[in-house]
Amino acid sequence: MDKMLEGRGDRSASWLSWLRNPPLSPAVRNILRLLERLEYVRSLNLDSVRATTIPREGFDRLSEEAVRITPQHLGELRSSRRYAILVAAGVRLEEVLTDATLTMMDKLLGSMMRRAEHRIRDKAIVTMRSLQAQLRLLTTSCRHLIEARDQGVDSLSAITGIDWPRLRDAIGRAETLTAPETIDRTAELINRHRSLRPAIGPFLNAFQFQGGRTVQGLLKAVQIIGDLYRTGKRRLPDACPIRFIPPSWHSFVRPEGTVIRQAYELCVLTQLRERLRAGDIWVTESRQYRAFDTYLLPEATFAAMRAQGPLPLAINATADTFLSQRRAALETGLNRVTALARKGELSQVRLDAHGLVISPLKAITPPAVEDLRREAYDRLPRIRITDLLLEVDRWTGFTDCFTHRRSSRVADDKKRPADGDSGGWH
Repeated sequence: MDKMLEGRGDRSASWLSWLRNPPLSPAVRNILRLLERLEYVRSLNLDSVRATTIPREGFDRLSEEAVRITPQHLGELRSSRRYAILVAAGVRLEEVLTDATLTMMDKLLGSMMRRAEHRIRDKAIVTMRSLQAQLRLLTTSCRHLIEARDQGVDSLSAITGIDWPRLRDAIGRAETLTAPETIDRTAELINRHRSLRPAIGPFLNAFQFQGGRTVQGLLKAVQIIGDLYRTGKRRLPDACPIRFIPPSWHSFVRPEGTVIRQAYELCVLTQLRERLRAGDIWVTESRQYRAFDTYLLPEATFAAMRAQGPLPLAINATADTFLSQRRAALETGLNRVTALARKGELSQVRLDAHGLVISPLKAITPPAVEDLRREAYDRLPRIRITDLLLEVDRWTGFTDCFTHRRSSRVADDKKRPADGDSGGWH
């Protein structure tokens, strides 16, 4: 724990400062830097269960102090408090770095998809321009042929105005441009596999992905790819799970019945990204991508509450009671509507031998009122939101309730931002 407050070799920054300031921009090198920090935190062998031995508010307070207090000031605290803060920082940093790594890979794949889409769009524009140029030559040549036929010219040698070598070249290019399109966003994404390759293995091997029965094939594929990078093998095993592959990827992953590794890896990463977002796959150390069951009450706590008596819920705990009450409310409402319909007392509704007729709702605001409303709004003064906040602060002093995260000082300069400034507190 004390080593976290020391410098990193010949660097001036301490290990704790290095951990507290991870890179944020999505890039392959930054994913590797995040994984390096995560590996260091895991080497401390801190048990995350320690966070549950004290109230959540107390743990959050300790972890926030580790972020706010400088390493020099932490070293001056008494040992019991210093170690408590550092342990809380280590447990929280593992969660933060895990979420940061998973989020960065999510953003990196998203940016790669957007660049692939832009590349396809640019290619489509170039193809269209080239196709138009060939079409102009073809239409000109065809026009000369039609004119020669109309004039009764039967010999091709007598036809003038046609550049036969250029026509032959234009036909070849047009045939190429009009061939079935085989390049799309997925193909462009696969072409970028080389740039992502250095981070694929370390990323997949750094986490223990878990999920339900429906994603076991995808999880097996994640494990297979991670093992390839860990062992240095080049070929995929003969029996790779493929049921999770969406139809749009089949022609790229298995073009001739053989699985292509680059396409398979990117397909697995994109599907893993979607399943993490949906909550079908989770990571134990993560706070953002954790299992849904962790949001619920522990089973032991729920069983104890259920044994003590009725659960403190605003709904019925049993389905039979709930359904019987809803059925009674429905029957009461139907009987009331039936009685009113027979008397002809339903508002805006007519029920007779011809059927049910419901009058549409009409606007009840007169046009004169709408004109008055717009005129009233035009008379209101135009104010800046920052001026309004400053005026409210003078009445209430609410900014004194906020302190700087690192220095714990209150805002000492509350002047209005200058015109053209981006706004915000000073």
